[in-house]
Amino acid sequence: MVSSNRNALSDYAPGVVGMPSMFDWRFRRLAAIEGEAAPVDPWRRVSEDAFSISSKTLLSRAARARPARPGATVSEFTDWVYSLYRRDIDLASQQKGKEAEIGIDLIRRITSKSDFRTLPGTRWRLLHCGIGEPQSESGHPVFTIPALSIDRAPLRGCPDLVFRDDESDVVALLEIKFTLRLVPRNLWPNVWAQLWAYSKIPQFAASRAITAVGEVWGDNLGSWRRSNLASAFYLRHCVRRDPRAPAYDRFFRELFQLYGGEIGE
Repeated sequence: MVSSNRNALSDYAPGVVGMPSMFDWRFRRLAAIEGEAAPVDPWRRVSEDAFSISSKTLLSRAARARPARPGATVSEFTDWVYSLYRRDIDLASQQKGKEAEIGIDLIRRITSKSDFRTLPGTRWRLLHCGIGEPQSESGHPVFTIPALSIDRAPLRGCPDLVFRDDESDVVALLEIKFTLRLVPRNLWPNVWAQLWAYSKIPQFAASRAITAVGEVWGDNLGSWRRSNLASAFYLRHCVRRDPRAPAYDRFFRELFQLYGGEIGE
């Protein structure tokens, strides 16, 4: 079913980033990644409010929910982080989100496109790709993180996309989500937990600066399709943070230790 909404935005609206129909979507996406121009959600489902649960409350919940056998992967750590607030997500919004989730096969096809997982014509060089079809038979590269360990075993993880600006010695870590559920303006804690852990990967941690970027994409398909939108996928929201900022780093250090992890240098 195709739904129309006179209040919905079209591809011609400022800030809308749709692929593949918009000829300049790559440049609009880059502007969002670099913090020059925030994308506009054509479904208007990005909240003006921040994530509703305080850091203090999350840490309190974490202290009461320490896992008996914490897993030594970034995904297992961030799944646990998500479990701390899962019940607080609005039930109606969560249900809509489930209906809007894109199938794994479709995500794989979209994220396998070279123009989605590269930034052609820019100074950003692709260092790592952990999304879409693997480029080798061995699968996507998995990194070990010696600074973060579980029972003396280093944490393992595979970021979605990693870029490097060689001239400025800056690394950009991208975590990509596909959903049409309501998005808080500062995204969700599990996204920032993933990017915090990835920022400790030695190959990236050695850079002068690191930018953590959370992207949320939505699909213009099925029951959520808007007749005034020409592209199949849209960048709904994009947020940048510095994982080395003291408050950011301190919070996730505490959370990781409550998870059962050990932190080294």
